[in-house]
Amino acid sequence: TSGCVVILTTSQMELRYKSLVSGTTNLESQLHENLIGHLVSEISLGTITNQVTALKWLQSTFLYVRLLKNPGHYKLNQESISSNTILQEICAKDLELLQYHNLVQKSPSDAQLKATPFGVAMDVYYIRFPTMVRLMESETSTSVRDTLELIGKSHEEMETIRLNQGDKQFLNSIRNH
Repeated sequence: TSGCVVILTTSQMELRYKSLVSGTTNLESQLHENLIGHLVSEISLGTITNQVTALKWLQSTFLYVRLLKNPGHYKLNQESISSNTILQEICAKDLELLQYHNLVQKSPSDAQLKATPFGVAMDVYYIRFPTMVRLMESETSTSVRDTLELIGKSHEEMETIRLNQGDKQFLNSIRNH
């Protein structure tokens, strides 16, 4: 019923957090930007076993709450289609993509969704969907160069890597040779 939060931040971000805490700025969900990765994770865990449980899971998220309150932020026209219909379409599309790329399979006997070993690897190693698709579609690498080029094309993964001061010189020497 109650809690305590301590926010440690820079002076540049202090005003932003004060406006969030005071309620003058709304906080929006970012789940939709990486939903497919979360779906494969929940399927791996067994939380999601079919489209019905996927929709039920989505309806328990902050994304669903914010979608109902502010559909315009998510570029949705709530008047023409209900939020549940939109979620069903998004869910069906993402589940189909996961199956198409062999990250998730439906069992023939009971149509339950299960993560393939590739889907489990994507989940365990936090590999983003576009990178995983690239890996799945690539031919077997025959050289270190091929492997490095494949990794270098994975912009989604590389965005979060921070280099140490001494790394740049080393990486530039690798690139040049």
